[in-house]
Amino acid sequence: MGAFSPQSGSAAPYKELPAFCRVVGVIKPANDSEIKFEVWLPSRTGTVNFTASAMAALPVPFHTQGLAGAIARGYATASTDTGHNGGDASWALGHPEKIVDYGHRAIHEMTEKAKLIVKAFYGDGPKRSYFASCSNGGRQALMEAQRYPNDYDGLIAGAPSNAFTQILTGFARNMQNLLVDPAGYIPAKKIESHRDRCEFGLRRP
Repeated sequence: MGAFSPQSGSAAPYKELPAFCRVVGVIKPANDSEIKFEVWLPSRTGTVNFTASAMAALPVPFHTQGLAGAIARGYATASTDTGHNGGDASWALGHPEKIVDYGHRAIHEMTEKAKLIVKAFYGDGPKRSYFASCSNGGRQALMEAQRYPNDYDGLIAGAPSNAFTQILTGFARNMQNLLVDPAGYIPAKKIESHRDRCEFGLRRP
């Protein structure tokens, strides 16, 4: 569980970061909960500010790019998978507690535990705490403001995907229109070929 898996697929950029301590944990506020989270702590003395972020949409890995950006700026930082794995919503069927975790509880639990870890590591809690994220992360920022206003001193809710019924209905409509005529469907291999050609063209002098 502690193996490092960067979002970009390459760990090279992370090797240029200042030294930090990586803490990996699991929170189980309910019997069916398994909220994985990470806290990255810059190797420094004195009080620090704390920031957290989250990934977009339903597939929610750790936001390692956000963690790295925070470390580069000297922040203690945290992220969570919000209690599930996978790129669709199959994890939610028959698991109401996991829906609660995804909806709001995971970010709150991560925040509380991360602040305790910050205090244990530095001898004092964070001076200021911020949450900044986009899409589903923006929705989570709104949930934090509504349900747990004492968690953070400041919140940035970028493009919050809080109108789930409208968003998912739109996704379904797009797929229906895309697949109504098999001739209009672009297979994955063709998309990859076009992408590779475009990338090659951009690399040419």
